[in-house]
Amino acid sequence: MLPRCFAMATANYQEIANKLINVDVLPQGEGTLFREMAGYRNRLTHFYHEVSYEGLCQISCKQLDSITAYPGWLLEWVE
Repeated sequence: MLPRCFAMATANYQEIANKLINVDVLPQGEGTLFREMAGYRNRLTHFYHEVSYEGLCQISCKQLDSITAYPGWLLEWVE
């Protein structure tokens, strides 16, 4: 089990990206994309009635490489 390294609270899910950028877990560009994805996650969770099929397909198709790269960035940092 990994220790709690940063012990920083956030007010919302999107702030996690800023924290990960500040501690050099994610580069700026990837952190920005993570923040946008977190915003979409909030929409899926809380405003799911506003999610369109077209919008979801566009993100799934155009951002798939970035989405699948996140575990690699985090594993690289952990190592």
